[in-house]
Amino acid sequence: MDVFLLKLDFVLILIEIFLFLTIVYYSSHSILSVYRGGGNKLNEIETSIFITSLLVLIFHTITSYLSSKISGLDTDTDTITIRIYFYSFLVLAETLWFLSVISIHRVSNCHITKISRLCLYLSPLLILTQSLRGVERVFYDTNELLYWYKFVVTFSNISTVTLLSLYPLYKIIGLIEFNEA
Repeated sequence: MDVFLLKLDFVLILIEIFLFLTIVYYSSHSILSVYRGGGNKLNEIETSIFITSLLVLIFHTITSYLSSKISGLDTDTDTITIRIYFYSFLVLAETLWFLSVISIHRVSNCHITKISRLCLYLSPLLILTQSLRGVERVFYDTNELLYWYKFVVTFSNISTVTLLSLYPLYKIIGLIEFNEA
């Protein structure tokens, strides 16, 4: 199961790169016009999705890399200490992603769209699950939440990629005018 999750993590990062490049391709004019002070509702939608996809790509890539480094620390380090670092890092990274998305939207004077908002709604669930898993592994040294933890992390990552892929799919298909409040 862990090998599957590692491969899924790698595939999701590749999909996130493709999505980001697609979003940049379809929305580069909108992003520039919003930062120049002009723009309309469509420009804000594209900019919001751009901000969210960029931060998902950055944080997912960095978190995957650093969490694998933390979990592979020397055997001289106490197991409990490694677990504390690992789960604290995951909670901190997810919290920073959440705050970064909101902060960059505010600094850009851009409204958070439905897609970005739905991605943000997944974050507290992930933070809570990682926190509970950390408490379980550090203080109780049990593994009861393992399958719940794997489900929530997988569900959150796949849902985020699916949500972010909606806009490029609509643009590629071109059949539906994408209107979002």
